[in-house]
Formats: sequence, C-alpha cells, structure tokens
Amino acid sequence: MPLPDSQVRESMTDLEIMKLCAAAMGNLPAMIEHEGEMRFGYKGCMGPAYNPLKDGAQAMALVVSFKLQIDPPDGDGDWGVTHYDDDGNNPICGCDKSLLRAICECVARMQAASE
Repeated sequence: MPLPDSQVRESMTDLEIMKLCAAAMGNLPAMIEHEGEMRFGYKGCMGPAYNPLKDGAQAMALVVSFKLQIDPPDGDGDWGVTHYDDDGNNPICGCDKSLLRAICECVARMQAASE
C-alpha cells in the first residue's frame, strides 16, 4: 500500500528517495549502493553517483521523462512539482524550498504508488 503524500518526507531517507527515482527511470545502467549513495556500476568498478537531489541534470531528466509540472515558489518559498496521469487526473505532488528535492519527492511518491 503506498504511503500518503504527507508521510513520504517523514518516513523516507534521501537514499530511499534516490532509489525510487532510479527505479522510476527504469533504464539506468546497473547501480550499487555505496557509502550512502547510489552509484553507477558494480562493486570494485563504480562510476559516478546518481543523486538527483543534488545534481540538476539528473533532476531535469526526471522532469522531462515524466512530464512534470513545475510551479514557482509560493508564499512560503516552496516549489511545487506535480505529475498527472495520461488523462490529466490523479495528481501526485512534491513541494520543498529546494526545487531538486521537490522534483525527487514527486517522483518518489509516483514510484511508491506504482509498486
């Protein structure tokens, strides 16, 4: 059963959010968890880190891949990021003062709902 939106931030670590983002992308090369980060490659032969929470290009790949809607910061300074299904229904949202975190929270919620 997927977590309610309000519980994603409290119950998921950054690593869990990154894993859900990687799973949502689906076609990434093999990945390994190493010292609290997701890395491309295998043990003994690791490539760069996968961390869309800190890497703008990786976060933008999520935006493009899932056609996320980005809303400018509200009165509290939080960015809003929303994913809609193909019919424009069932919004899944993420919001945070960091645009990258708002993107990742939205995708993590989307992926968690599909598992």
